[in-house]
Amino acid sequence: MRSKLIYLPFVLLAIVAVASMPILVVHADPMYTDPTDDMLTSGGFAVAVPYLDIVNYQVTVSVGQHTVNGNPDVYTVTMNMNGPIPSRVPDFVEWDLLVDSDMNALTHPAGNFWVFVARGHVGIDYIARYWMDGSKSGAELVSYDSNGFPVHMPSEVQATVNGSTVTLNIDLNPLGTVFSYLVATREYTTHSSSLTPVGFVRGDLAPDYGYNTFGVGQTTVSQYSNFGPGMPDGFVRVMKGLQHPY
Repeated sequence: MRSKLIYLPFVLLAIVAVASMPILVVHADPMYTDPTDDMLTSGGFAVAVPYLDIVNYQVTVSVGQHTVNGNPDVYTVTMNMNGPIPSRVPDFVEWDLLVDSDMNALTHPAGNFWVFVARGHVGIDYIARYWMDGSKSGAELVSYDSNGFPVHMPSEVQATVNGSTVTLNIDLNPLGTVFSYLVATREYTTHSSSLTPVGFVRGDLAPDYGYNTFGVGQTTVSQYSNFGPGMPDGFVRVMKGLQHPY
């Protein structure tokens, strides 16, 4: 028999398991919901594309259930869309987990594209994403180095698609154990040879107001005026003509 202690800021878990049995610890944030038909384009509201329209999402952490980059401590992000993910898309699209790992809105090495999200309360340090370009696809973790250049880390993320669900399994080490986050989908007309998307078409962001904090199980809401019915003006400011951070 063996024991393993998992120390996390939000809970202390003591696990005792028989040596032949896998050690599995799961902490799950709630399954958050997002309104449908709430997508935006650079000019305001957009015609919703079902496979990019977020219905609900959840982040969990497990030990021993998955292994990513040799690490059994893994975050799993489940994003359910309003329609099945096609095998081919007309443009470059992506499904994102946007992470503020230091919970400091003034630092955002993953670019300033999302600095206005949640009215400046979140600074994105990492983007974990599943992307599609036509029938091609891939998954990676993206951040920026000290010189402002993007760092693509495909070994840090594994992605699966099943019907209308996109699942990201992410190595825990870069993100830490407590962080703020949002999820998003984005569509672009094209991209460069370095997978840098160009020409924003439309996207969805959840939550519409504020952001989530992993391990707390609640949505922090920014109290600001709306641009339109149910839509935060901070999100619209982000969408108006700004390009992709990487």
